[in-house]
Amino acid sequence: MTEPPGLLAVLAGRARITPDPWLVGLESIGLMIVLAVIVWVPDSPSLALPGVALSMFGLWGVAEHVRQTNPLHRSRAIRVALPLFQLLAVVAGTLAVVGAVYAAAGRLIGTVVS
Repeated sequence: MTEPPGLLAVLAGRARITPDPWLVGLESIGLMIVLAVIVWVPDSPSLALPGVALSMFGLWGVAEHVRQTNPLHRSRAIRVALPLFQLLAVVAGTLAVVGAVYAAAGRLIGTVVS
């Protein structure tokens, strides 16, 4: 019996099959969410965290598509930099999701306790 893939593996698989225009669109929507929160609700930056996570998903997917297409025609610096960039995107996206869940739980618990 095999174990089902983890959440990050499922998201990576989804990003690999998503077309680049969709991934760029997700990046843009995430950025617009972050900017809207900064402009309209600057005292609640935790509301921007889902937008950060969405953008990181799109960035990781585009970087993965670039990394998979013609890897031999790239300089060594690019071949080293892309996986590091992807790692940063995964870390930032994961922290954004964890922070958003934690902030939502805090708001809900704060509402109940008050």
